[in-house]
Amino acid sequence: SPNEQRNRQNLSIPTPDQRYKDIMSSVQSCSYQSPPTLPLCKAVQFTVDDHEMKLIKARILPPPIINNNHAEITMGRINLKGKFVDPYKLKSIAFVYFGPPPPPLSPPRKALMEKFVESFNKMARIFHLGPIQTIQKDIVWISENEQDREQNLNSIEKCFTHRKQQKCELVICIMDSSWNELRPSIKLNGTVKYGITTQCLLYSKLQEQMDKFQRTQRGHPDRILDNMCENLLRKINFKMQGINTKVELPINTNNGIVASAASKTEDAWQFMGADVIHPVCRQDKPSIAAVVGSGDAVCSTSAVRVCKQWPKNGKCAIEAIVDLKQMVTELLEYYREGNRRLPNKIVFYRDGVDDGQFARVLNFEIPQIKQAFQEVYENEPLPSLTFIVVKKRHHTRFFVLDHHNKTANIPPGLVVDTDVVHPGQFSFFLNSHKALQGTNRPALYHVLYDEIKFTADELQLLTYYLCFTDPRSSTSEAIPSLVHQADLAASNARDLFPEKDTSTYDGYAADALEEPSLNDIVTEHLSVHEDMRDTPHFG
Repeated sequence: SPNEQRNRQNLSIPTPDQRYKDIMSSVQSCSYQSPPTLPLCKAVQFTVDDHEMKLIKARILPPPIINNNHAEITMGRINLKGKFVDPYKLKSIAFVYFGPPPPPLSPPRKALMEKFVESFNKMARIFHLGPIQTIQKDIVWISENEQDREQNLNSIEKCFTHRKQQKCELVICIMDSSWNELRPSIKLNGTVKYGITTQCLLYSKLQEQMDKFQRTQRGHPDRILDNMCENLLRKINFKMQGINTKVELPINTNNGIVASAASKTEDAWQFMGADVIHPVCRQDKPSIAAVVGSGDAVCSTSAVRVCKQWPKNGKCAIEAIVDLKQMVTELLEYYREGNRRLPNKIVFYRDGVDDGQFARVLNFEIPQIKQAFQEVYENEPLPSLTFIVVKKRHHTRFFVLDHHNKTANIPPGLVVDTDVVHPGQFSFFLNSHKALQGTNRPALYHVLYDEIKFTADELQLLTYYLCFTDPRSSTSEAIPSLVHQADLAASNARDLFPEKDTSTYDGYAADALEEPSLNDIVTEHLSVHEDMRDTPHFG
């Protein structure tokens, strides 16, 4: 069963103490202290102390102030206490159940759906998104037989056509089908064709939570649905361009006083996050690049630009955002439209770049950003840029000893910038989240370009606080929220691009390009409905 499978997976994840012992056992099994076993180590005077891990110094940064201290932070968990900063007033929404025929809906499913709608309305009133004026309910039957594919697609499109005619703002899609094209079809109709905000939810998750209550009898069944609806409302308010949270980001002013980025009158700050994902990177499976830009100085709103890129022939995966200039240009215009001015300080976080690719970023991506500045600012003074690479895939682990002298995870806010970082580069490890399972893996940050002239303490604190700025999340994240949003956009955007004729591919693998260059890459930008263009539709 799914529960048994989940329990087995949980048991297979080692605790921090187990991970520590496994690492020490692996190192000691190499017998670095036995020169006859490893004569090369002795020849090059290479020694390894395998008795204990290196003891290093670290600092713990204080948590940020959120919503003027009205939100409560405990070990990275954010409690909004039932309040959004600026809730969007929902006027007309629809709950649509997508499930297998035949009709009618079974009584247990119908009862659970009614409970869910009731809980959603209650939580919407608590968070001041309601009372909702118009609530529609609909059912779309989805067949899982391949021969019924066209019928399914027509049924989904008919549903959205009807919602558009009724001027519906939001469609909450409860998915109870394993048809693999269901979610992509919903998003394609909502985001690209009709410009209606969608929020998808698996029916199995609703059922799973109720089954969990039946097993444990802990809490109250209504509270379980209330918690799910609260999480949904965070995402919905963000997508509808309401404001969930405002984090006071620390910015050092000219007179040496640390203030919030939003309170400064002489500076306008914008933050950006970018990522590229490479499944195979050929014409039928291109790489997807995404750039997310904040709409204000505290990252309470954001917009995304997505582009797919692939080689003209063969296959390759180049870690570069080829059309970065156009994407940054559009995000600067988005900021200007919302603030009536352009930013003069821009902090850019770039995910997915390995050490060997730093030169490409410095020689291509940063000049692309600078060209975007030249085009948008024209005769105005150009902004200062700080460019930071975020690395999640590394093998460095940190541990602390708890009160029982047992190896434990490092706490949120722990930063390491000595001993185990590059001696000649501006780099640091920062753990910004609490691991629910297993061992924490802190993010590694490399500052490649810094015109703003941050001190190490300033940039570390700013980066930590940016991990609290995701309006959708009830916890701090492992990386700055704009980078996480770019990850999500790049992962989810593939199905929204128009289908291309890939009949020229005969099933054989395309040849890899030996020395690919940026001139070999073709790009195509994602075009969404005009009503969705400057909204966080991948939230």
